[in-house]
Amino acid sequence: MKKLNSQSIKKILIGVILSDGHLSKAGKSARFDFYNKNKNYSEYIKDVLDELPKLKTTLYKKEDKRFNTFGYRVFTTTHRYLTKLHECFYNSDNTKILSSYILKRIDAEALAHIFMCDGYLEHNLN
Repeated sequence: MKKLNSQSIKKILIGVILSDGHLSKAGKSARFDFYNKNKNYSEYIKDVLDELPKLKTTLYKKEDKRFNTFGYRVFTTTHRYLTKLHECFYNSDNTKILSSYILKRIDAEALAHIFMCDGYLEHNLN
């Protein structure tokens, strides 16, 4: 994967967090968590996160017992950048919101990642 600039990383993460991605607080810092059935896309998201300096990312195969399938979980250690994003995506009750900051940054690339996480053309492939 070619090296991404900070704007591309932000757009990708905005799309992913608006859909299946999640930021959670661990103390005062935030970490990222994501689950998807597509191995290649999960590996891609891990590669995007690996672009952030001093961030440890982990990818592993996980069984989804509800549907008797497997998917891939990507999660990270805490990071200053993820903590700043958490402040934009979550209110004081820790509910995901669409802040004006996020709305202004949704573009075609962010929408593409929302679709890749949540959208599908065939149900059995999502």
